[in-house]
Amino acid sequence: MKKLILFLILFIAFIPLTLAEETNNNIETEANKGTLVLKGCVTTQCKIDAAREEAFVKVEYSKDLSWAPSIDPYFKENQIAKKTGTKTFKNRLVTFFGDGGYCVKEFSSVNTFCFDKGGALEEVHYDLNDGYPKKIFMYNYPASNLESIGYSISPSEGFVFMPNGILKQYCKGRVCFDQKGSVNNIRDSIEF
Repeated sequence: MKKLILFLILFIAFIPLTLAEETNNNIETEANKGTLVLKGCVTTQCKIDAAREEAFVKVEYSKDLSWAPSIDPYFKENQIAKKTGTKTFKNRLVTFFGDGGYCVKEFSSVNTFCFDKGGALEEVHYDLNDGYPKKIFMYNYPASNLESIGYSISPSEGFVFMPNGILKQYCKGRVCFDQKGSVNNIRDSIEF
């Protein structure tokens, strides 16, 4: 009898760990089934399919980016900021990524500019609204084609979809996962 009770206690204790591993390893699989529910929506709980549907409303597949700066005008300041850990300036917010690239969000603009580690422009992001859920169109530079669509349901949780609708990554906090559930990016900020 004692062995049976001990077995049941151990069995029940390990069920949540097994389920958590399976959920993390199958984000896209679960998403395609519509079973992964995310907390943080303004009016309803969001599923990945619902987020995908909302993300592609009024999408523009190309955008004129001839006006965008091809080189970061704040490159030297931003490199010093990276070393000192500064992220916020009077006119902008800088987010650094593990590969050395970074994005600059000017407070007076709906645009975010993403540069490679050498300061060359790679992407321009358009934030379509201030509140949540938030939609962001990301265009490559200089081709000006839609590269991906971000759909954030809270400041710390969101999705990135490719133009064909496939989930590119899901981010929660500072950690971003690919469609297989593997970590593919660590951000220095949780803000989406």
